[in-house]
Amino acid sequence: MGPDSLGPLPRARAPAGRVSCPLPFPPPSLVFFFSRSSKPFPPHPKIPPPSNSSSSLTMSGYRVLLRPSFNVSSCSCEAGEGGGGGGGGGEDAGGGGEDAFRFIRLSHPRSSQSRQFMLLSSGSSSSPGSLICSLDVYRSSHSSWLVPVDNNKKKNNSSSSSSSSSLLADGGIYTCVPVDPLMLSIANLEKARVGSNKRMSDGAHEGVFVDADTIFEDDEFPDVRILKEILAPADVAAPPLARICETKVSGGVAFFRLCDKRTLAYLVCKVRSGAERLQGHACVQGLDAAERRAYALDLLTDLLAPTWAARLRSVMQAELPYTGTNSNGGPAVTHAADLPPVPNQRNSTGEDAAERRKMQEKLKRAAASAQAKADKARKLAQGTKSITSFFGAKA
Repeated sequence: MGPDSLGPLPRARAPAGRVSCPLPFPPPSLVFFFSRSSKPFPPHPKIPPPSNSSSSLTMSGYRVLLRPSFNVSSCSCEAGEGGGGGGGGGEDAGGGGEDAFRFIRLSHPRSSQSRQFMLLSSGSSSSPGSLICSLDVYRSSHSSWLVPVDNNKKKNNSSSSSSSSSLLADGGIYTCVPVDPLMLSIANLEKARVGSNKRMSDGAHEGVFVDADTIFEDDEFPDVRILKEILAPADVAAPPLARICETKVSGGVAFFRLCDKRTLAYLVCKVRSGAERLQGHACVQGLDAAERRAYALDLLTDLLAPTWAARLRSVMQAELPYTGTNSNGGPAVTHAADLPPVPNQRNSTGEDAAERRKMQEKLKRAAASAQAKADKARKLAQGTKSITSFFGAKA
């Protein structure tokens, strides 16, 4: 399995002022490069050799160099020539898992489109899928790699389309960014809740409690059952799925129902923790706490459906910067929590309402007085004749 057989990998959006990333930055990430040979790269004085914390994987003639970054523990493992499996080596790999490295296809939580993900197993049977990473490819119109080429081998094998030390001419960088499985499960939980055809008084779907097998069952994306193994293992008393769901146990089987309040509270905590991790990072120098929270929120919403992203922004509105205009007409950024109240607007609204009430009462009194005068005139007119009756024509 090489890069060409991975299917349509998602192209990362070009950063426009802010770097797009599915997790609060700086996320644990893995950067890997594809090469057409399973032989090691030759040494080069300008390029440091792979450290012990790197991992090399061989997939059908393609060599993949995995470099952990941002304090990710080493995941040393080697995939066999047959594809995405292979025995593992290294202390952190758990020693010899059969499916330490493979690709899966899931529905993207934001676009609902098919998306490639990478499953990194710990190599232990007790934790079959310890890490799910999203795959992104970064390409530019002009790129190059400083990788040496053995000229002697190139002359001897000039007809070969590639040498053992050259990289693919693609020039793209494929990155793996760990993804929170709970965020990948929200769409399935919503489907299970909507399927019950029950609604709360405010119009939202209430749903019923559903077992994990039913929640993570999708004919279009069969790999979604991996989320069930990670989020709702049978031998765990408090599964991770309970962080965003209400849970009931009946007959030894756990049943779950998506809880909006828990989900929003969980997402708010992720934004706040992401903003804390941003503090001191070079990419956010000059930003204060509120602006870092807005930055982390933008990163997190890359893995949220538009409806959930809008609800999360509404909940955190008081913690985010507020953009207005200054006296010169330019943008003036302040914090919504620090904005002074608008008593004039509220007072004027109250005064207008009071004036309207007074005017209505005055009109009612005038109408009642006019009606009383009319009734009195009718009573006085009873038993009398009109003066014109005395001036009628004589017979």
